[in-house]
Amino acid sequence: MKQLDFAYFMKSRRSPSRSTYGRMLSICALLLIGVFQSSSLSAQDCDPLLELVCPEAVTVECGEEGDVFVTGLPEVTVDCVVGEVTLYYTDELVEGGCEQTIARTWVAEVDDLVQLCTQLIYTEDTTGPALLDVPADLVVDCVEDVPEMAEISGVDLCGELVNIGTYPSETGNATDSCTLSTAVGPGDDWAIWLPILVADGIAPSVAWNFVGDASMIMYADGTAEISGVIENSGDESLKFAVDFKFQNGMNWDEWSDAGRNYKDDLGIADGFYQDWKYYEMANVFSQLTGLDALAGSKLYMYHMPADYYFGFQCGERANNKNANFGISGWFTYTGTVNGMSVEGNGDLNADKECVPYNLQDCPNDDEFTYFWYGEDECGNFSFATQ
Repeated sequence: MKQLDFAYFMKSRRSPSRSTYGRMLSICALLLIGVFQSSSLSAQDCDPLLELVCPEAVTVECGEEGDVFVTGLPEVTVDCVVGEVTLYYTDELVEGGCEQTIARTWVAEVDDLVQLCTQLIYTEDTTGPALLDVPADLVVDCVEDVPEMAEISGVDLCGELVNIGTYPSETGNATDSCTLSTAVGPGDDWAIWLPILVADGIAPSVAWNFVGDASMIMYADGTAEISGVIENSGDESLKFAVDFKFQNGMNWDEWSDAGRNYKDDLGIADGFYQDWKYYEMANVFSQLTGLDALAGSKLYMYHMPADYYFGFQCGERANNKNANFGISGWFTYTGTVNGMSVEGNGDLNADKECVPYNLQDCPNDDEFTYFWYGEDECGNFSFATQ
């Protein structure tokens, strides 16, 4: 009695598309003769035998369910057969969506013998779409020669492409360079407030503070960015790298003309709010990336409120915690922390010490950075820059 090693006999492999089911795998008669040449029994000497044992249930990335070398091949045992053993499967989608369940029925046939078994395959979609037509970095002689931001496309192997987002920034023309620190005021102190992570059992404290240098660079085109590292006040092993991006910077007249307002929980803004700068957060491009014990975690930020009634306000008494020069704003987020899907809201409250940035003497010494993201229907993102 011999057990067939199908992986040995298959000389080539091809990954079927996601919608291709019922792939047939055949073992040619010539190879079967080689398997049985050591047996002295004939079909008249014993009863024909065919046994089939399915692979264990397996979880694979979406798009890999058709690759039997990833999902596994069944064990087939034969004895006293003379025909060709044929092995194939059919798939039934038990549960659809971003996390699918597939019931794979394997069938083995030889002579008049037929055996079936069922394997469960679970798929998960954790890969963002592929971004297409992203232009390469470019050097030009003059600012006038800088091209407009290109329109790119994307394709997702496991579903539909939902959205392409864009964010341009004149990163070579900074006006102010600011150092950020925790804004100390009434109640608990924090640079960034993340209460839901406490409710989810991920962090012991709602307060996250900057570790080392944190900065905010403000650009002439009304964009800005914050970078640094934050650490949970209750567990120093919990850290995030901060990369917040802002756009559409406005003065008070422009902001209020759009029907928007400012935050002043302490009632000390007086007339200072008229000198503040107001920004919109660049959704998705603003991120918290896990470090140390949170390595592999990622949170994508969104402006709150979504109608931009309040913004990220910068200036004297703007941090909403004290009378210092600072910044404050609200956001929501979605993402994963230590493999667990999370969503929630938070605040930014920081003091700022700013100095004018040293601009280049030549206006043609400049830099523009174009950012894109692609989002699929399962909430996965891919990013590109020029």
